Order: sequence, then C-alpha cells, then structure tokens
Amino acid sequence: MRSLLLVAGHEYSRFVRRRSFLLALAGLPLFLVFMVAAGALTSMGGGDVVVGYVDHAGVLDRAVLEAGGVEDVSADEMVVFETEQAGRTALSEGEVAGLVIVPDGYPQDRTLRAYYEGEAPGDEVWQPMRGFLRASLLAGEDAKVSERVREGAEVTVRTLSGDREIGPGAFLDVLVPFAAGFLFIFAAIISGGYLLQTISDEKENRTVEVLTTSVSSGQLIFGKALGLIGVAATQLLVWGLGMVLALVVGVRFLGSISGVDVPWALLGVVFAFFIPSYLLIAGTMICIGSAFPEYKQSQQVVAIINILFFIPFFVATILLQDPNGTLAVALSFFPTTSLLTIAMRWGAAEIPFWQIAGSWFILVLSAGLSIWMAPRIFRAGMLRYGQRLDLADSWRALRGGRRA
Repeated sequence: MRSLLLVAGHEYSRFVRRRSFLLALAGLPLFLVFMVAAGALTSMGGGDVVVGYVDHAGVLDRAVLEAGGVEDVSADEMVVFETEQAGRTALSEGEVAGLVIVPDGYPQDRTLRAYYEGEAPGDEVWQPMRGFLRASLLAGEDAKVSERVREGAEVTVRTLSGDREIGPGAFLDVLVPFAAGFLFIFAAIISGGYLLQTISDEKENRTVEVLTTSVSSGQLIFGKALGLIGVAATQLLVWGLGMVLALVVGVRFLGSISGVDVPWALLGVVFAFFIPSYLLIAGTMICIGSAFPEYKQSQQVVAIINILFFIPFFVATILLQDPNGTLAVALSFFPTTSLLTIAMRWGAAEIPFWQIAGSWFILVLSAGLSIWMAPRIFRAGMLRYGQRLDLADSWRALRGGRRA
C-alpha cells in the first residue's frame, strides 16, 4: 500500500506542476467569473441611453412615463418627436441612440419601424420602448391586471407521475449536460492522454524496467491511476468553486438569473457517472500505451477511442428530440457514451430508474474490467521493446498464461 501511495503522490505532483494544467485549472473559473462580472458591469453601467420616438397612433402616454410607471426608464431617456424628419435629424446628430416609429394603425398593425446610425444598438434601446408601450397600453386597466401582464406567464412542466418538474429557472437542466461533456474532455481526455504518454515514454526509455524492481506492475498502474483520479478531483473541485462563485456574482448583480433552479439531482448523477468513466479512460489508455511500442502509434488508436466517448455530441439533436427512443436508450447502456447520454436525456424527459441504475452498473463493470486488464497488459508488453503486443499475446496475458 505504501508503494502504491508513493506512486500516486508522485504522479499527482508531477502532473499538477505542469504549466498547461495550471492554466487550464485557473482558466475556466476565471473565464466564468469574468463573463458574469462583465455582464453585471454592463447592466449596471448601461444607463443614460436616450431613445427617440414618433407616435403616429397616439398610444404612448408620457404621463405614465413621468409618473415612474415604466421600470428602470426615466422620462429624460425617452424623447418624443413630432415628425420622422425631426427624429432622423436628431439621430444623425447623435442626440438619440435609436429612433422608433409607431404606425398609425397600432396596435392592430403591430409593425414598428426602427432606425439607427452606425453600429446597431442592442436591448438598451429597444427594451425601454417595449416597457413604455406595454405600460401605456395598460394605463387604463386595473392595477392587478396590469401587474399580472407585466409579470407574464410562468410555465412549469411536470411528469404525470410527479417525479420530474421543469420550471422557468430550470435551463441548467439543458446546460449542465453540455458543460459536463466539456469538463469531461478537459479532466479525463487530457489527463488520460498524459497517462498514455507517460506509459509510452517509460516503456520506450526502459524506465519501467527499473521501476518494476521496486514496485509490482499492479502497484505501479494502480498508483498512476489513483494519482490521476486525484488530479481530476482537484480540477472538479476548483472548477466547481469557480462556478459557484460565478453564480453568486450573477445572482447578486444579474436579476435575470436570480430565479435559476440548481439541478442537484442531475449534478449527483453526473458525478456518479464521471468517476467510473474516468477510470474507464485511464484503464484504456494504459492498455493502449502498453500494447504499442511507440507513442505515435498509440495516438492513432486513441483518436478512435476518444470518438466513442463523444458520440452523444454528434447526435445531440436526435437525443433531445427523442430522449426515450431506441438510440438514446442504446447509448445509455454503452459504457463510453453513458455519461453524456444520461445527462442529455435528463433535461429532456423522465428516465426510468432501472435504465439509470443499469447503465451505471454496466459502466462500473467496464471500468473495473479496464483497470483489471491494465496491469496484465502492461506486464506483458513492458519488455517487448520495439514490438507491438498483438491480440494473441494480449489474450494470453489476460488469461495468465505465457508472458512475452
């Protein structure tokens, strides 16, 4: 056990000191915090935008605007013009950021015309006009009716059994699967590729022969895998803290995400599938690195193996349109695609528990099988300097027969 922990500690410290790892580790949280902070600063500092309008229909009520009936819009930010020509002149001279023309037949004719000079303005121009129109049209209505219209409808979708519920703030159910896929790329594929390179390099320079005089092949392989699991846990912890910090900043300064529902059940499922998927990658990389004499040869095989993990991305549209279809269920039970498929289906439909449990059980068995195979393939191939380990030799190594 002590030798195994020494190997794990060495692999962990060697990996986390790499500049590329540190950049990836800090890059994602900093990027998330920067994006949310930029959005918060934009929403806080985007005031004093003046919008001009021409009201041919006579529906816009300045009294509502001056009484503060339009949220976050003051009377000074909305300038009325008698004619379109006057409004266009003010627009060309930079007095207003945009000009909106309300047609004579409004609201029966709901086609508004808008003009701008130079770069097209964004919601800082059109959103105040929408609020002004809505408040003016509701000026004569009962206060409770007006408030309900402003709030809009909140649709909550529930399964017939009541086990699943998707509310207005549940967009993370769709976002989390894709985020989990990208995290899996960084945490598993990158570190798995590093493990492949390490095995190949140690085999090529004959370092492995020295190492196996002090530790068994099983201790060496399990120690490397354990060290990389620690690396993955470090990445997930730091990235998770970064996401929480970004969410806290967003809720504090961006009202649009304050009602977001965190899908804890989905996060738990993703975590439960992530660890065995990572072990499956690690065991597969060790087997490939041990079977081929050079790193370049093993890379060609790894490129094909990696595709098997990302098939759900290629068929994401089909999975989201038919989350309980034959293809979705089949990919859920295939070990390399189960993580992303289950996560994508979760946000689109109710998944039977037996499918989740069965998929996880198959994934765990596959991961255990790859880890069981890894030291045997490694032991059979470590002394075959410059030679590829063929299928027959690999089979004999797994059966415990003659080793090359």
